[in-house]
Amino acid sequence: MAQMHNPPHPGEVLRDSVFNDAAVSVTDFAARLGVTRVALSRVSNGKAAISAEMALRLAAALGGSAQSWLHMQANYRPVARRARTKAASRENRAIEAGGLTRDWVPRLDVAIATTVSQHKYL
Repeated sequence: MAQMHNPPHPGEVLRDSVFNDAAVSVTDFAARLGVTRVALSRVSNGKAAISAEMALRLAAALGGSAQSWLHMQANYRPVARRARTKAASRENRAIEAGGLTRDWVPRLDVAIATTVSQHKYL
């Protein structure tokens, strides 16, 4: 089976299939699943992963298998990890190109003290 280049988060699939029309709200569906609205909202917004328990609940409510939800989550994680790694690499290259080190932090208090000491009339 070929892996998708950019697989969606399972929450996106859930959002598109269940919440695409206004007939079902997150609150109503969360009650139907027996989870909190916040927990379901975090999953549907891609902020939380699908747990085994959530996969079982989704399979019972929507049909299909819990395994399919877990497969979607498993396929999403490596892609998200690679994206974070690429972003960190770009950041590191930008820092190195500018001659800065990672521990460089602008210090406002030093900048102000230097400016004040340069202007003796203050």
